[in-house]
Amino acid sequence: MHDPNSAANPNLNIPSTTPAGLTLAFRTPSVDLPGRTAHQDTAKAAATREAIRVVIATQKASIVQGQADREASALQMSRIEEAILLLSMKAEPTPPPPAHKPSGRVNLQKFKTTNGPIFRKPFHAIKPFLNWVKALEIFFLTKGIFHHTDKIAIVGSLIQETNTLAFYASKTDILGTITWLKFKDLIFGFALPPLWQTTLKLRLRELHMSETELFLTYSTRGRTLMSLYNFKAPSPMSEWDLAKAVSLGLPEELKVLVDNFGKLLKVPFDYNNFEQRVALFYKGLPKKTAQRLRQPPSASSSAAKTTNPPISMKETIWRIHVYLDSQHQGRIYGTGMPVPLHVFLLEPGANDPMCQFPINLK
Repeated sequence: MHDPNSAANPNLNIPSTTPAGLTLAFRTPSVDLPGRTAHQDTAKAAATREAIRVVIATQKASIVQGQADREASALQMSRIEEAILLLSMKAEPTPPPPAHKPSGRVNLQKFKTTNGPIFRKPFHAIKPFLNWVKALEIFFLTKGIFHHTDKIAIVGSLIQETNTLAFYASKTDILGTITWLKFKDLIFGFALPPLWQTTLKLRLRELHMSETELFLTYSTRGRTLMSLYNFKAPSPMSEWDLAKAVSLGLPEELKVLVDNFGKLLKVPFDYNNFEQRVALFYKGLPKKTAQRLRQPPSASSSAAKTTNPPISMKETIWRIHVYLDSQHQGRIYGTGMPVPLHVFLLEPGANDPMCQFPINLK
């Protein structure tokens, strides 16, 4: 049997893949209208087939494009997932620590002062006290202590000198309200003698180099005095002032060399250069220094030696007998009788076996 639809329209040749809607439309029985020719029917069928072909091609292209778009989207999503995974696994750089800004506050209950400088020197001693204050400043700087109250509180545990500690204890009521500079003014006024800066300046002016002292040792003493004076001086001493004080205390030979070479006239003045040059001058005078140390004995010492001639054997024996007689252990020569108690003073030869008779002191 033949399909009635195909028999009714044998010339349409509709493909089997035609959509159902379209096949139903073309399966409707044809009706021969009056005045319609076969050529017209053939042209219309060809146009219909072309339209169907275009629709099918468009649908196929849409399906292919959609598949391509889905593959591209899947590929893009896979790449995004890989990128996210790599970012999550990559070690993030550690941000740099913020710049340390010392607050100056410390936990006084946990802070240890065992390695801090201790003040235990005599009261009113200038050099030990100033060196201790310098050590305090370095200690606070290395420990990061900048707050005034913390500094003052820590100082109390570093004082072991009795008078200074008693002064600190008497100021406990105001120590929490004053600054570090004010506290230093108070303790400087108590722990140091009056006019201590004047004393240091006088020591610099009276500086003198001994004959047995090296120049560098002598110069170091001058540097120390200048640093102590400049610690809290309203008008610090300059290096030229130090060189002038050092040159005034030099021996005459070195002083002449310093003046002749004009070492104090250099502008700008550098004390290190001055010290090195004068040290070379000092090394150039070893023979003079040795001769100065080996001076011949004076006339007074030689006279003292001549006034004390060596003791003879006879006088030595006599002195031994005198000692024995003073102890009442001696005997008068030739009698066998002990020496009377009132006889203590004898001349050489008395009671001496070498003498022929004793001396009667009555």
